[in-house]
Amino acid sequence: MTIKREMIKTVGKAKELLGSSLDLVIEYVKQQQNPDGGFRGRSAESDLYYTVFGNDILTAFNKNPQYSVSGYISSVKTKHDSDFINLCSYISLLTSFKNGESFSADDIAVLKNLLETFRTKDGGYSVKKDNPHGSVYGCFLAHAAYENLGIIQPDMDKILNCLKNLCAEDGGYSNEPYQKEGTTTATAAAIVLLRKLNQTVPEKTIEWILSQLHKSGGFLATPSTAIPDLLSTATALFALKTVSYDLSQIRENCLDFLDSVWDGNGAFRGHWFDEKTDVEYTFYALLSIGCISD
Repeated sequence: MTIKREMIKTVGKAKELLGSSLDLVIEYVKQQQNPDGGFRGRSAESDLYYTVFGNDILTAFNKNPQYSVSGYISSVKTKHDSDFINLCSYISLLTSFKNGESFSADDIAVLKNLLETFRTKDGGYSVKKDNPHGSVYGCFLAHAAYENLGIIQPDMDKILNCLKNLCAEDGGYSNEPYQKEGTTTATAAAIVLLRKLNQTVPEKTIEWILSQLHKSGGFLATPSTAIPDLLSTATALFALKTVSYDLSQIRENCLDFLDSVWDGNGAFRGHWFDEKTDVEYTFYALLSIGCISD
């Protein structure tokens, strides 16, 4: 199963714990869509990156958007070439509307060539062109994009070499090489990638990510961060679920944290001091709930 499909499946598991709040969530997500078919981020304009999250939430709960997302995809066809995150978002959205059909050979060739322009000298991928080294985030996005295209990623062994340099001294992973301290999001992505590449996840890496669990039930972004956040919490839980860690022992505390960032209007905030909600953080909250729903 692809990373995208696994995440959507996990989000769908949040339905039972949400109960009557599910209708609020669906209504909130639908209200974030513009008439052009795209979803808003932190501004009123449609955004390719945020559209992935809005569309995937509705897909997870078998709900239809208010407007055609496929029309929006067509309108941004030429607006993703130079931005890696937008390129991967575009591929993800295309996958959503393939209905089981394969990409054409021409489409694959074009999109593969675009992805490879973000390949770095150390064999990884970076979100910025011409970087001398890859990042965990870049490698994660690239692997997910190749999965979505339905083709094998070239030179996957080189990604493993890149990841070795991104393992921090404390056992976590960072998006910069040779760091003393890891970050939760990078470590979580590395865990998922290692499993996808049929590698054993070091026990110290699992222990590292568990050590970022705050007493409130959320996960910290780094060992030196003061408060937990929703992105770190969701990625940590998804990574732990990937290695079959028993999440039942931290379930209640995590639910307490998620309740603390629930906005009441059907959405979630990124952390305690975040004053805005959006479909990205709402997706990550639902992913967290889905991870601990079993």
